[in-house]
Amino acid sequence: MSIAPARRSGFTLIELLTVIAIIGILAAIVIPTVGTVREKAQRAVDANNLREILKAAQIYAGDNQDRLPDPINIANSVLNAPQLAWKWPGILAKNNILTDPTFFFSKNDPAFSGTYPTFIIQPSNQRNTLHTSFTSGRAPSWEFVGGVKMSDPATTPVIYTRGLQTNGLWSETSGVYKATGGYIAFLGGNISFYPDTNNPSPFVSNNPTSTSTTRPNNIRQAVPLQRHERQPQRTHLRHPARLGRGRDDRHRRRHHRPARALSRRPPEPPLCSPRQRGIFRGFSSGNLTSPPGTHPRPGSSLRPLPPPLGRAPRGFFICYLNN
Repeated sequence: MSIAPARRSGFTLIELLTVIAIIGILAAIVIPTVGTVREKAQRAVDANNLREILKAAQIYAGDNQDRLPDPINIANSVLNAPQLAWKWPGILAKNNILTDPTFFFSKNDPAFSGTYPTFIIQPSNQRNTLHTSFTSGRAPSWEFVGGVKMSDPATTPVIYTRGLQTNGLWSETSGVYKATGGYIAFLGGNISFYPDTNNPSPFVSNNPTSTSTTRPNNIRQAVPLQRHERQPQRTHLRHPARLGRGRDDRHRRRHHRPARALSRRPPEPPLCSPRQRGIFRGFSSGNLTSPPGTHPRPGSSLRPLPPPLGRAPRGFFICYLNN
């Protein structure tokens, strides 16, 4: 009686190669999808953080004459920061409106170290200094516009993702999402993600006399114009049309000078005209996005440059003169 040999159970080489190929194909499909889903989920968190920051700024405005945080008007004795960019969130924290530092950093940001700061304000009785863990070796994921009022148009940009350039594109090197795009939060509460600000542009020109139907792609041209308020010291802003009235009338009567002779006197040349220099005062930190001259040192002399739209927008430095 013969006994048949038992068959060995197992996979052939062809079967193993087929299974490995299928697993590789599935991994190539699933892994990028998971990464994209995680990135979009983090973007949703970032959008919510921007919304909360905007709400906090509007709450601050309700207690401060309808003015959103304006770092240039906060003295260092009130709140000291290494750069103006850090004062914007520091103002909200100092007023106990938004004290959580995690709102100002995105996990998708290549500049984010992965560790959140401990505090925004250094715990002390004065509470006038930013905590070193909040500013040291860091850059906020958002940029802020100072000097905005609640009475400004709802289309006024207030906060936007770091890296937005004047050509309407986000920077590949300093952008939070690199060149993919970024968020812009407007005063009216609208927060949207934009691959760029070119086609179509979300901005409305800050020039009320403009008749152009083309919207600007430069965020600087969407900051509302100011009418010579809160100017730097030693900035001459008296309009030539006012020469010969007011103080000059009293001077004329005192010295009995004829009005004709006074009116023929050439106007006094302005020490610094708002048409000479317009430097954006949208606050950014570090060397990631700040163009040269964004934060000039007081007392320095600046070479005249063309203005953005002929008048000085709120959020722009005007001119600094030598002492």
